[in-house]
Amino acid sequence: MTDAEKRQLKADTLLDFHESVENLQVLEAKARRLSESLNDLASWANRACNPDHKFDPAQDFWSRDRHTNILKDEARYRAAMNYDDLITLVDQIIAAQKRVDELRDTKQIFTNT
Repeated sequence: MTDAEKRQLKADTLLDFHESVENLQVLEAKARRLSESLNDLASWANRACNPDHKFDPAQDFWSRDRHTNILKDEARYRAAMNYDDLITLVDQIIAAQKRVDELRDTKQIFTNT
């Protein structure tokens, strides 16, 4: 392999690594937002079960340092309850993390030579 080919391989690997890290970060952000939505739903449902609280499903409530309203952002919460999409997202995160780890190992080879 020529020096030019080695440099190109190294450049391709580094670019692929950075793009893979960015992809993983996007997927993780999506998972955090989904988790936040599911936590909101659980808190909202829990309020309905509280006998000491007059539950109004349309009312804003305090959840994780912010006001939220399930019924005003219904599409978000309906999407959060899609089990198949959640499993797909988890699978994508696992695959993305594996790819980042593989590329990190490959990148390490270039730094050690």
